[in-house]
Amino acid sequence: MIRFKTPHHADVVMHDAIAEKLIKQMGASGAIPSALDPDMIVEAMEKLNQVLSQPSAQSTPQEQAVSLSHRAAPLMALLKSALDTNETVMWQKTNSV
Repeated sequence: MIRFKTPHHADVVMHDAIAEKLIKQMGASGAIPSALDPDMIVEAMEKLNQVLSQPSAQSTPQEQAVSLSHRAAPLMALLKSALDTNETVMWQKTNSV
């Protein structure tokens, strides 16, 4: 599990595979632990939005799986909160939820 943190938002915890994919899609190195400085968040959100707007990130009514765009929603909210409050976003491995 990977925990994303910023001071003025609830932590977001995701399974490693999904979190690592989203971290790389934000343009980060993929290193864990790591962080985004406030000046990097806009670009990270733009990159993630671009990926999530692709049809492959959406689920169809016939699919049982949760789409990548739905899985990313809590992370996007955390990024927006960090952007609004000009704070760093950090992530690290965690053993608990």
